[in-house]
Amino acid sequence: MQRLYNVFLPPCKRGYEENRAYFILRFHGRGMPRPYTFTVIPDPDRESTAHLFLPPPGRGRAGVGVKTIRQKARYLRKNSTDAERYLWRHLCRRQLNGRKFRRQQPIGSYIVDFVCYEKKLIIEVDGGHHMEQEKYDAEREAWLRTQGYKILRFWNNQVMQEIEGVMEVIRNSLG
Repeated sequence: MQRLYNVFLPPCKRGYEENRAYFILRFHGRGMPRPYTFTVIPDPDRESTAHLFLPPPGRGRAGVGVKTIRQKARYLRKNSTDAERYLWRHLCRRQLNGRKFRRQQPIGSYIVDFVCYEKKLIIEVDGGHHMEQEKYDAEREAWLRTQGYKILRFWNNQVMQEIEGVMEVIRNSLG
């Protein structure tokens, strides 16, 4: 359910779009978090008033309306990919060499797919979208390595079709 606010729009000579842009900047300056998207609808009765519709806090895609990295990680745990769920079935409950793994865990300002804190091992399961964000992934990986983590990357199709090979690589990395 959206929240409705009546707001005052200051007069603007260049028309409604300029007026809306000015309002958005002013509203952001008063403590509204940037990720929110909202709609401003002019009030037909009064020229300088409008209705502002905001989504409820914490709703929407990851990164939109999500307040903290912990909430984003929780969202990603609830909405994991098929490959992540399949690999998690093999990693959870200390099934692999008695090591505990966590999934969608925040480390610094990044969220990793799976991590074993005991051995400082991160496992990433990548889909096709990682081809488009190579620079971001390289920066992220470099920072995680400076924190002492070893990173293993697998493609979704590797996890889904060759799970025994993937598990063998992970076992060898755990030592």
